[in-house]
Amino acid sequence: MWIKSIITYNTQQITINGEPDAKTIHRAVGHFMNIFDKLFVYAAKWAVKGTRAFEEAEINAVDKAVVVDSTYGKSVCFFMKNGGRTYIPLSTESSYQLGEEVDLNTAKIITLGKEGESDIQRVE
Repeated sequence: MWIKSIITYNTQQITINGEPDAKTIHRAVGHFMNIFDKLFVYAAKWAVKGTRAFEEAEINAVDKAVVVDSTYGKSVCFFMKNGGRTYIPLSTESSYQLGEEVDLNTAKIITLGKEGESDIQRVE
């Protein structure tokens, strides 16, 4: 049994024998929902896709890892044994402070994902 109600669609009330027309309701609701499926989501949040420990080979390739200031916040600067430097941003959840050396045996790599964006990594 239908609960008596009135549906407004394109400023017209759609009823059949005083009851809502199911086909029109489906079109109206479906049309409303589908338009957003096709649009880019700007306010999506980054979500954790995975967490892992540093691998032995990664640890062995690094001379030391130090927290440094960067354009968008803190990053970890990895001083490589081969002489180069590599940077990975620090997680906002991390308690490491500027200038502090990061213990790669306990630190983790977090992979974050967001719709429409490439995955990113953070050190925690």
